[in-house]
Amino acid sequence: MWFWQEGVFILYRLRDRKYEPISRSEIPELAALDIELLTRCVLVAETLRLEAAKAFRNSLKS
Repeated sequence: MWFWQEGVFILYRLRDRKYEPISRSEIPELAALDIELLTRCVLVAETLRLEAAKAFRNSLKS
């Protein structure tokens, strides 16, 4: 289970009916995924989306 919380991905795995935090995905296809790089990419995308929305709003005012 993955959560996005305050600009950080938090990963959990269900073991013995309890969720435990993990540092990497345990899904084989995602095990090599660099979580820190993914986090940076999401933050950049969010920033660009906000900038694009502001630019659009400003263009409507003109």
